[in-house]
Amino acid sequence: MLKLNKVQLVGRAGKDVEVVSDKISRVSIAVQDDYKKGDEWVKQSYWFTITFFGDHLVNKSRKIQKGDNIYVDGKLVENQWTDSNGDTKRSVGVNAFLFDFVDKKEGGDTGASKPDPVSETEDSGLPF
Repeated sequence: MLKLNKVQLVGRAGKDVEVVSDKISRVSIAVQDDYKKGDEWVKQSYWFTITFFGDHLVNKSRKIQKGDNIYVDGKLVENQWTDSNGDTKRSVGVNAFLFDFVDKKEGGDTGASKPDPVSETEDSGLPF
């Protein structure tokens, strides 16, 4: 039986990246989805917490600043916690496998950049 848990998103960082440790960082991104309702276009934003694991991803993620447009490839995860009132809360997040900046050069200038995704699994074992 085929099982697949994969998500690809392009969105803007809502704040600078939060580095939790040398091996974990996270950032919230807003993904915009426009749709037409009657004659009007409606803009809908969805927020996702993206978590980065491992040396390569965390080091590159340190450059993420509020407003940066980033591409993320990862899997959906559910986060669950209990708030101060004792209520159980849930949110959906993404554990990133790789990511890249969209329209940002290494120097911080905006402009088209060719993809240079960073992944913890660089060597996939594929012959191509």
